[in-house]
Amino acid sequence: MKERYDIYLRDKNLSFISPHVCGRQICVPGHTSRGIRRFWLIHYIVSGKGVFKTGGKTYTVSKNRIFIVRPDELYEYTADKETPWQYKWVGFSGEYADRLYAVKDRVLSVPGFYFEDMQRAEDYGEMCEEYVAVKVMELLCEILGTEQDKSYAEKAKNIVDSDYMQKISVSQIAGQIGIDKNYLTKLFKEKYSLPLKRYIMEKRMREARHFLHVGYNVGEVSQLVGYDDAFSFSRAFKTVYGTAPKTEKGSGKK
Repeated sequence: MKERYDIYLRDKNLSFISPHVCGRQICVPGHTSRGIRRFWLIHYIVSGKGVFKTGGKTYTVSKNRIFIVRPDELYEYTADKETPWQYKWVGFSGEYADRLYAVKDRVLSVPGFYFEDMQRAEDYGEMCEEYVAVKVMELLCEILGTEQDKSYAEKAKNIVDSDYMQKISVSQIAGQIGIDKNYLTKLFKEKYSLPLKRYIMEKRMREARHFLHVGYNVGEVSQLVGYDDAFSFSRAFKTVYGTAPKTEKGSGKK
């Protein structure tokens, strides 16, 4: 494979997505690229790792992740000196492309087949621009869908943080957001590294510990954090902290 291969695409005035270039590169250690582009640029890391800098922030990017360069934005990215990255990329503009401004994270995980497919653009002859435009559209749907998934997880966390004192459950939260409870559980664990059910318990126990420290008794605290009885509350407290709630400093002295 060549160290670098570019596929330059013609401007066909495609309104939703107008692809400009795609390609691949095997970088030498410490290879750096710095500049400003007039269009969106997304790199997918096939192997190795490197550093991406933009907007005053620095990101370490490794295999199976992408980094997003916005139009008219100064960027710099550098291959690692020991395990330099190999990447594939695509540059594009268009009405649909600008939806990426809503994406907060500049480094994301996405499947690599979108970029693999783009490398076959020249097989489509006169239709190669349309072919890449379709693949970019599919990629953007993946990215924007991932962003929506994160939003669901954040909404669930906000509900728990606000309503932990109520009799909330995973099913109730999923219904309030409007998605399947099993899917919500999956999304929440991916974002916060623990199941939603466990987060509900831990949030309640953190608040319970505070109430105990300021002097509320066990029975009162169980009601304050959404439990019907002191026994269920005490069992949950011991699950999280390994001790009974009555052993907490200040417990029951209010």
